Amino acid sequence: SAAIATATSACAATTTDGSCARLPRTRESGGKRAPVGAGPALVALGRERSIVAGETLQFQLKAVDSDGPDFSLRYGLDSGAPLGARVNELTGRFEWTPSPAQLGSHTFEVRVTDQGIPPQADGQQVTLTVLPRNESPTISGPDRVGFVEDSNYQFHAATTALSVGDPDNVGSELRLSVVAPDGVFTLANVSGLVFEVGDAANQPVSEVTVRGSLAALNAALDGLDYHPAPDFQGVTELRLELSDLGNGGDRPWLTARHVVALDVSAVPDPPSMPSQTFFVPRRVPRFATVGTIAVTNPDPRLLLRYEITAGNEAGALVVDEVTGRISVANVDGLGDGADYLLQVRAFYAAN
Repeated sequence: SAAIATATSACAATTTDGSCARLPRTRESGGKRAPVGAGPALVALGRERSIVAGETLQFQLKAVDSDGPDFSLRYGLDSGAPLGARVNELTGRFEWTPSPAQLGSHTFEVRVTDQGIPPQADGQQVTLTVLPRNESPTISGPDRVGFVEDSNYQFHAATTALSVGDPDNVGSELRLSVVAPDGVFTLANVSGLVFEVGDAANQPVSEVTVRGSLAALNAALDGLDYHPAPDFQGVTELRLELSDLGNGGDRPWLTARHVVALDVSAVPDPPSMPSQTFFVPRRVPRFATVGTIAVTNPDPRLLLRYEITAGNEAGALVVDEVTGRISVANVDGLGDGADYLLQVRAFYAAN
């Protein structure tokens, strides 16, 4: 696609038959004209180039000239160059910042011209493709949620919903990763997802990476069910990362991240109390001890309290609310040879 400029306005000399004589091409040197060679040649620019609208593309035009480095070269663009594109006439540095209105391919010619008499030139076609700007994807969700130990938390309410988005997505797949370092979770819907890590379609997992459309990813998050590890107490995290995979084009991948703090409040395990049998001797005096209730306390930091809830006919017996000691309260209420099926509750004082 070389463009060679060799036109002259008149014959520099004529032959005996009146035709123009062929004279060697010359250049000005020290006020005199000196013969020169075949003219400049642009170095090949290589592959097509692409650029995102709003960003600046720069590259260097280079040319070789058989007449040597002192033979001045001038660089330029043809009339088909896109609006705003320019090249430094002396250095050959090309620069262009396309606007969003210039999306698509632009083919034009760059050229180099020497200062010979007559001047000679060389040109190459360049194709530049302007891509739409890739906007970052988004993850929406609460910054912190709270719930109690050994329970689950579902992200589906209006105030705690998890969702993903991408302002310039036109249907291409995105990649979503979810990690729960101190628990497991299940996705609400796995239709349309391709699993790369984990398989939340079959069982709760602590980590998963999936690909899918925005609709499929949001359906998976709407109702995500989180379970902390058994007996876990304190603050942990649910980590989400979303990549747009370049939005299906030859563009840098953009990523969004979101972390939900999970505040898991401690709930003490209830005390356990096996069935127990006590014997009351005949003619026992009032306030005599019958026995002390045996209870397993899983959290010694908490104080136990005791009460009789049923079976204490005529108020014959009483339990010390602090020690769990059962004693006789009403001697006359004790039936001779009678059995008492007491129901006693052991509970934490904070309750």
